[in-house]
Amino acid sequence: MPYRHPHTLTYRVAAPLLLLYAQPIVRIAGLTVQDVRLSSAETHILLGKQTTLMPEPFATLLREHITARPNMRAGNSDNSPWLFPSSRAGRHLSPNTIMIRLRDLGIDLLGSRNASLRELVRQVPAPIIATQLGYSTQVTLKHAALAAEPMQRYAALRSPTASRGTH
Repeated sequence: MPYRHPHTLTYRVAAPLLLLYAQPIVRIAGLTVQDVRLSSAETHILLGKQTTLMPEPFATLLREHITARPNMRAGNSDNSPWLFPSSRAGRHLSPNTIMIRLRDLGIDLLGSRNASLRELVRQVPAPIIATQLGYSTQVTLKHAALAAEPMQRYAALRSPTASRGTH
C-alpha cells in the first residue's frame, strides 16, 4: 500500500462527504469514529437518522483514515472519539480548517454541496434523502423543486400549445 500523508488523507475523506453526500462542513468536522460502522464486508456511516453504505473506493479511504488519523499524539489518545481530531487535545478539527483546505484544493463549498444535494434528490425521493443525510424534509423538497425546474421549462417549450405556432 502506498504511503499517504495523513493530513492529505483527512481531506481525501472530508471532500467526498461534501461532494457525494452534501454534508455541511460543520457536520463533517463533528463526525465521530462511532458514526462509522465497519464490518468485514461493508462500511456504513451515520449522517442522518440511518446509516448510509459507503461505496468503494471511498470505503477503503475511510477505513485507512480511521487507522491513521492525524493529531493522535497531541494529547489525544487512541480513544479520541473524533473522526477528524484536532491538534488541540479533546477537540475535533475546526470546520474553518477543513473549509480553507478544501477551497485551496479548488472546491466551491456551497456550490458543490447544493449541486450534490440536487443530484441526490433527482435520484432518490426527497424525504428519504432527508432521513439518510440529516436534512429537513423542507430543505430536500426545495432542492428537488430546483432540480426539476430546468426540465419543467423544457417541457413547457415542448408542449403541444407551444408547438402550434410552428406548423
